[in-house]
Parts: sequence; structure tokens; C-alpha cells
Amino acid sequence: MPPSRYSGTRIFGSSAFTTPGASASWKTDLADIVNATSLGILVLLCFSFLFHLTMVTPAFLFLLWLYTTALTFVGRLALRLILEKVRRWGVHITNILIIGTNPRAVHFAETLESNSKMGYHVVACGPRVGRQQTL
Repeated sequence: MPPSRYSGTRIFGSSAFTTPGASASWKTDLADIVNATSLGILVLLCFSFLFHLTMVTPAFLFLLWLYTTALTFVGRLALRLILEKVRRWGVHITNILIIGTNPRAVHFAETLESNSKMGYHVVACGPRVGRQQTL
């Protein structure tokens, strides 16, 4: 893998930008995208100094940062809106069974139920049941 591709993979892979369900709103999405693209532009700037790349000018870096940030944010926002609409129709829903009735389990179940746009449906939240015996 070329060094530039490897560094891009490491930058975006280590940020909260790629974590599913990590961001709660479009503001946190935008902040994650700005952080990740800014770090990527900084790495590109370091490579340009290291390898004496004349094509990488401040104007080029600014436009690259602006377009990358804008297109990534618009794409992510569109995907979020599409998934929310599809999940309202009942498609792409994951059923979850939570075993246990302690306060932590109940709070987790309530959190999943209140955030329907995450795509989880709590089927049941109850005490642990031992092995069933067959007759």
C-alpha cells in the first residue's frame, strides 16, 4: 500500500468519523468531518514539504479541504436522512433481546427505544432464563 493511501486510511480509521452511530447530530458530524479532513490536509502538507511537491500550493490545499469537507458532509447527511426514512417504514431494523433487569439494562433498553433512528428495536428486556429442558 502506498504511503499516502496508508496515511489516509489511518487518519480516517482512527477518527470518530468512521464509527457507526457515534455522532448524535449533524453538528457533531460536521465537527468530525472537519477534524478528519483537516488532519488529512496537514499530512498532505507534510508530504509536500518532504518530497518538494510544487503542485501543492496553499490555494490547492484550501480548495481541496473545502470541497472534501463539503462533499463528505453532504453525502453523510443524505445517507443519514435516507436511513431514517427507510427505518420509519420498518426496513433495516435490528431486533435486540436484552437479558437482565438491572438498572443498567433497563436504561440501555430505554435509550435504544427512544432513538428509533439508530435502527434498533428492543424485543424484550427481562430476567435471564436458564436452559430449557426438552421432553
